[in-house]
Amino acid sequence: MINYENFRRQTCRLQSYDYSAGGYYFVTICTHEKRLLFGEVKNGKMELSEIGKISETELLKTTKIRENVEIDSYCVMPNHIHAVIVICSGVSQYAGSREIEKTMESISPKSGSLSAVVRSFKSAVTKSCRENDFHHFGWQPRFYEHIVRNEKELYEIRKYIE
Repeated sequence: MINYENFRRQTCRLQSYDYSAGGYYFVTICTHEKRLLFGEVKNGKMELSEIGKISETELLKTTKIRENVEIDSYCVMPNHIHAVIVICSGVSQYAGSREIEKTMESISPKSGSLSAVVRSFKSAVTKSCRENDFHHFGWQPRFYEHIVRNEKELYEIRKYIE
């Protein structure tokens, strides 16, 4: 008998945190096997490939598709994307400054949550790549996130992205 618990991925998300609540989130999303698919840096400037352009376009479309989401700042690198995603619901300006609530565990991300936003973005890029015959494109299954807790952190993250 197969024990499916052996195949279950452990989440790196803060278990007691509501990622659909308003706040700033720093995310890094990488290509599958960190393949250099988004372009290359030449003379200190990123030159986007067609896949890089698709990714940037889809990232910016996120704000048009979801009225509760803003892209504060972002940077497309050769094999990953950094972005500060703002979820505009809830009371607080910063995600870490409100009381943390337990969230329901489910198979798919909670609607409007950071995971749902990233999943939709990754799906849109993948779909567009397939439609443009970039069948070799893929994402790493997960993404890195950091809950921005105050203005100083936000400033430092923006500097890093820049």
